[in-house]
Amino acid sequence: MSAATTPTASFRATQVTKAAPESLPFLEVLQLAVAGGEATYDFFAGDYGALQRLANQISTGGDAAWTNVATAAGLNYDFLDATLPASYVRDGDATLVVQFHASTQVMGEATTDYKQAGIATTYLVTDQGPVDVIVSYVEKLGPPVAGAALLPAITAILGAVKTFFQQVISKAFSAAEGGATDAAEVAADAAEEAGEEAAVDGEIIADELAISIEFGPLAIVGIAIAIITLVVSVILFFLAKTMTCFVKVYNFTDEEITLRLCHQYDLEVKQEPKTGVLPAMGVPPAPPGVTALSKVIYRADYTFLNSDDLKGLGAVIQATGSASPSDPTGFPGLTAMLDVPSVGDNSIYVSMDGSTDCGTVWSNFAGTFTKVAKSTCSGVYRIYMATNQLRHKSKDPITGADGYFYEFIVVVEKDGFFIGSSSD
Repeated sequence: MSAATTPTASFRATQVTKAAPESLPFLEVLQLAVAGGEATYDFFAGDYGALQRLANQISTGGDAAWTNVATAAGLNYDFLDATLPASYVRDGDATLVVQFHASTQVMGEATTDYKQAGIATTYLVTDQGPVDVIVSYVEKLGPPVAGAALLPAITAILGAVKTFFQQVISKAFSAAEGGATDAAEVAADAAEEAGEEAAVDGEIIADELAISIEFGPLAIVGIAIAIITLVVSVILFFLAKTMTCFVKVYNFTDEEITLRLCHQYDLEVKQEPKTGVLPAMGVPPAPPGVTALSKVIYRADYTFLNSDDLKGLGAVIQATGSASPSDPTGFPGLTAMLDVPSVGDNSIYVSMDGSTDCGTVWSNFAGTFTKVAKSTCSGVYRIYMATNQLRHKSKDPITGADGYFYEFIVVVEKDGFFIGSSSD
C-alpha cells in the first residue's frame, strides 16, 4: 500500500513552555547564588556557557552531533524515562537531551479532532544538574497508533522534535555568526524555517499505517520564546560589547506574577520576556498516563548592554501585587533595581512593593545599597536579590574572558519553600 492510500495519523506540535526542574542540585546551586559573589557568576556561567558550546556543536556537526539511543537507561538521568528512546548532544559537562512521552491511551484511540497525545521534553543538563526543560505538547488526529506501531511512532516523533531543535539552533547560530543582533527576530525566523524542515509527511511506520508531523503556529512562537536565552548567548559570543548585564527572576510562589521593565538608564535591551508573565510553580499538565515531569519553577530573563564605556547602565523591574483590603495576605508586589555606574560601586535594591513610581525608585536608591546581596520579607513572602561583584572587570559567563559582565538574580518565594534566612 502506498503512502498516498495508507491511513495516516496526524500529529501536531502546539504549545511550548520553558521552566526549571525542581531538582536538588539546581536548588542547592541557586541557594548559593542568592548570597552573591562568585557563586552568582558560577550560576550564570553554568548554563550560558553550556548553551553556547552546545549551539556551536549542533551548528557545526548537524545530525552527526546527536547520539540516538533505544532507551535512556544508560544516560543515568533520573528525570528521563529509562524505558523510552532519547536523542542527545553532549559537550563536556553540558548535555541537551530530548524525549517524547506518549499517552498510550490517547495514541490507541481513533480521534476525530486533535487531542493531546504526549509531550516532548528537552532538558539542558550542566554540572549543576538539569537547569532548564522545554516542554512541547503534541496532539494527535486520526486512526489508532498501538501495538507494533507505537514504538516506531514514538521514535519518529522524537526524531522530528530533535530535527526541529537542531535546525532552529543551527539557523540561529548561523544568523548570529553572520552579524544578526536582534535576538527575538533571529529566534522567530529560525523557528519558522525549522518548523517547515522538521515536518514529516506520510511516513509509513507499520503495515497499513503512516504518520504525519507538523509544527503549528503555537509551537513556532513558543520555541522562538523558549530558545531566546540560547540565541542571546550565541549573539553575545560574536558581538563586540563594553558592558553586559544578565538578569534572572524566579517565581517560587503559588501565584502568577507579571513583570515589567519600568525604568531604563542608558541601556540597550537585548532580551526581555515577551509578556512578563511568570506562572506559579507547579506540575505542567500532561495527557492521561504521562508523568514525565515533577514540579517546575518559571523564570524570566533579561539582558542589557551598554556599548559606551563612558556611561553606566541601570534598570528597575516591577510586578504589581495581588494583595488588597479584602485579601491582605496576597503577594505584596516586587520592585528590583540594578545600578552599574561608570564610576564607583554597583548597587542593588529590592522591596516588597509593586506600586512605587519607578523613576522615583531610581532617583532615591541608585548608588545606595552597594552590596552583593540583599533580601526583604513581608508576611509569608520573601525576595532575594544578588549580583556577582560591585566593580572592576569580571568574567564573561559565556566565554570566561575578562570584561565588564555583571549578573543579577532575583528570587521570589512564599512560605519559605526556597530558603529561609533573616531579612537584612
